[in-house]
Amino acid sequence: MIKNAIIIILVLVFVAIVVFLDVPGVQNVLTSRKDIEIQKQRFLDTQELEGKIEKLVSSYEGNKDVVEKTTYILPDNEDLPNLIVQLEALAFEQGLLLEKIEFAAVNQDAVGGGEEGSTASTQNYQTITITLKLMGSYPALKNFLKETEENMRLMDVSSINFSTSSGETPEIFEFDLRLNTYYQ
Repeated sequence: MIKNAIIIILVLVFVAIVVFLDVPGVQNVLTSRKDIEIQKQRFLDTQELEGKIEKLVSSYEGNKDVVEKTTYILPDNEDLPNLIVQLEALAFEQGLLLEKIEFAAVNQDAVGGGEEGSTASTQNYQTITITLKLMGSYPALKNFLKETEENMRLMDVSSINFSTSSGETPEIFEFDLRLNTYYQ
């Protein structure tokens, strides 16, 4: 029995000596385990972010037509040729004669866009003013305005002036319209 007790004591002393003499090694093992757990958590977080990114990319791909429509509503540039064709087609469809069309860029500083701290200075778009001279009937103008409102490209009517034409038909008017349209 004494032999067993001595063997147990010697084993415990040996273990104590190994542990106390190799404390830095044990601490390294413990910190390495903590680092491994931290890296595992980072890996899981990265995988979760990759999953979210994949979902966003697939959602974007699924809504690509909506993004293209948005680009058409607020194009990247003035796109004046397309604008002329649109307005001419709208006028023709409604039975109006498009006599004149003029374009003018709006100075954003004059609108208040140049002031620091104003909400207009954070606008990410430019404005073009379009002046149209049309001839036709009043119902045709109403339909033209309705179609302009429902048109894909964003346009706002800022003023309308009309007068009777100097012809024999009193129901034909001359219309001067001022529209604003926007681009990025």
